[in-house]
Amino acid sequence: MTETIINLVEEWGIWGVFLSLFIEGSAFPFIGTFFIVTVGFILDLSWFGIGGISLLGSFLYAVGSYLPYRTTCIYFQCLKRF
Repeated sequence: MTETIINLVEEWGIWGVFLSLFIEGSAFPFIGTFFIVTVGFILDLSWFGIGGISLLGSFLYAVGSYLPYRTTCIYFQCLKRF
C-alpha cells in the first residue's frame, strides 16, 4: 500500500497538487490536504519551489472556489425571474 501511494505521488507530482487544490476549492468532497501533505513529505522541494507552488496553488484554489459561487448566483437569479 505504501509503495502504491509513493508511486502515485511520484507519477502525478506537482500537477497532482495543483489538481487537488482546484478540486478541493470547488467544494467537491476530496481529501486534497492529505495529498498535499503526502507530496510535501515525499518530494524534495526547495524553498523557491515551495513558494511558487504556494502562489499558483492559491490561485487555482481561488478559481475552484469561484465555480460553485458563480453557479449558485446563476441559480438564484433564475429563481428571481419566476
